[in-house]
Amino acid sequence: MSDISGPLDLPLAHLYRPSALKANAPLLVLLHGYGSNMHDLFGFAPYLHENFAIVALQAPIPIGGPSYAWYNIYFDQPQGKWNDETQAKASVHLILEVLKKIVQQIDVDIEQLNLLGFSQGAILSYATAMSHAKLNKVLCISGYLNQEILPNDTVLHSCPYTRFFVSHGDQDQVIPVAWARDSKIKLLELGCKLEYHEFPVGHGVSPENFSALNSFLNN
Repeated sequence: MSDISGPLDLPLAHLYRPSALKANAPLLVLLHGYGSNMHDLFGFAPYLHENFAIVALQAPIPIGGPSYAWYNIYFDQPQGKWNDETQAKASVHLILEVLKKIVQQIDVDIEQLNLLGFSQGAILSYATAMSHAKLNKVLCISGYLNQEILPNDTVLHSCPYTRFFVSHGDQDQVIPVAWARDSKIKLLELGCKLEYHEFPVGHGVSPENFSALNSFLNN
């Protein structure tokens, strides 16, 4: 586990930008990708609306230096790259616990709980949304819907109140864009509200992608 630090009393290290509102603020929780840390997506904070209370979480598994993971990826297995889905499910439960603790400590609008995840953080964002029926907006960037870590009771209209933003680079060599397209189909089959984008980039966030996600957050 990483050392716990940050202004809030949470079981994960984090960075926090308070809302400009004194009460009833919309909340945005940021989940970084594999091998990154809480500072990565927090770089978005100065460019996001001042009304958002923003919490950037750091994943619980240290993998060397300033790098952390929500679950381990084993690249040298005989069967090929393998994800530790038990760890992934544990991280989903941890994120849900953190959301509860944030709501207890910050005066936020419980109908405006939002997640933004990149890559592995996006994969966890999908699963967290399927486990918390009342998330408002969930932004999944350069990830995919891993059905192996979804709750067993994920069915049609599992997320009736949630709007999804899904974006992917059509030149992504880390997570193929075909996986994002499959995720789009699955979300629509589940009756989810969805805004989907592809951009002519690799595994990253282009200025056009950021503009689109910022617009989604503000509408």
